[in-house]
Amino acid sequence: MTFSIIIPTKDRTDDLKNCVRSIIKQTVLPQELIIVDASSDSIGAVNQENCKKIIEDKVKLIYIKSTPGSNRQRNTGADHACGEIIFFIDDDIVLKEDYFEKILEVYEIKKALNTGGVQGTTILNYFNQTWISRTFRKLFFMTRASISEKSRFLPSLGYVYISMPKEIIEVEAMSSGLCSYYKNIFNEFRFDEKFEACQDLEISYRVSRKYKLFQTPYALLTHNHSTSTHLSSLQHNKRHIINTYRLAKKYLPKRNKNWLAYYWSVLGEIILSAAKSCVKFSFDPLIGTLSGIKYILMNEGKGS
Repeated sequence: MTFSIIIPTKDRTDDLKNCVRSIIKQTVLPQELIIVDASSDSIGAVNQENCKKIIEDKVKLIYIKSTPGSNRQRNTGADHACGEIIFFIDDDIVLKEDYFEKILEVYEIKKALNTGGVQGTTILNYFNQTWISRTFRKLFFMTRASISEKSRFLPSLGYVYISMPKEIIEVEAMSSGLCSYYKNIFNEFRFDEKFEACQDLEISYRVSRKYKLFQTPYALLTHNHSTSTHLSSLQHNKRHIINTYRLAKKYLPKRNKNWLAYYWSVLGEIILSAAKSCVKFSFDPLIGTLSGIKYILMNEGKGS
């Protein structure tokens, strides 16, 4: 099977170098590496030169200048991809040397099962949480990590991630920063560019209604979650609340119990952000959540 790698990036020169180095060290190399760069012209020029030096002639490099927007960048990369399978990799990810090999094995093993996509597993996953956090999130139907539940969408359209499965498992959602799809299947759906967050849940929800998605514990990576361009807690919480509402508005069944579950999860977000504000001695997390709710009430209309 041929495959292409797509990396959306913006102003992360060191992270991008580390990511590309891990790709070139793979036991199985892609047909092409597509960098979709929304950096400034000066940083973009440095990024392009760095990638050329790292790759040499081992892999075809396609370098595309783009306006900012990770979903737009991913879609643009897919438009230029020629592989049967396309991998979307965040620029602050470092892959273990057999990552692609192990993902391709799953495509081969599951090829008769109407497979749409496969993702690997993150070492020290971002979603690893304390038991207190997991219990709280479970009570409020919020997105959470689990080690014993089934990976699934919740009635609120929150999601249960499996941080470290013991075997290849079927999932309903894949992270946008470490997912892969058959190209022809991705072209049916594509990333919704109106979403600034929750894009992984948004596209996965659509794909998983028609095709099977899998996660393998044998394809491992490290996600460094670069702080160089990440949002503040205020901005992050505001964006999260707005986009989870958009997800619910787009896909929640028109049933009261689903919307009650969604509103209950929003209450959980308010309580959690208030707790974080107390711990951090900063009102930013709570202000961000409340600002997101205010924006929804003033601009997004009634969801149910």
